[in-house]
Amino acid sequence: IVTATKGATTNYKVATNFKEFTFIMLPKVALKETSISVCSNEEINLSEYVNEHSGTIKWYSDSEYNTEITELIFTPNPQTYYVKATNGECAPATAALDVSVTQVPSKPTFDPIPAKCDSYTLPTEDKKGLPIKWYETIESVTPLSDNTTVTATGTYYAEGVNGNCVSDSRTAVE
Repeated sequence: IVTATKGATTNYKVATNFKEFTFIMLPKVALKETSISVCSNEEINLSEYVNEHSGTIKWYSDSEYNTEITELIFTPNPQTYYVKATNGECAPATAALDVSVTQVPSKPTFDPIPAKCDSYTLPTEDKKGLPIKWYETIESVTPLSDNTTVTATGTYYAEGVNGNCVSDSRTAVE
């Protein structure tokens, strides 16, 4: 007679008429991604990057696995974070997540826009030379096309851009 029961730590106990054996599952850890890029104002949740694992997993901020990360939701620094899966006396399984951080641009600034009677082409950079996107309203989600020419008087809104990161607020320009 052979009976097998799964233990709380993914170990299996097998009993026969002759002897009882415990099989310890080897730890494993696989990440959904090994490299991510986030904006400097974004939080990450390290738990969300683990695709599958067995055993107990812990995250670390150093490759020697000395400094454990206990708060898994945080605003990251640009560095590599390390995860280790352990199960009993078996050799641990490890993986690394490289995190790059893009600085969120500041709110765009402009020199006064000259009064125009006819039309005006919205600039693609602010006075510091930083890229911008223009919007018809403060709530718009779709930017205007580059080199948009406006003919009507009104207010337009500029947003600083750095890669996939945008400024926290928009500048109103009349």
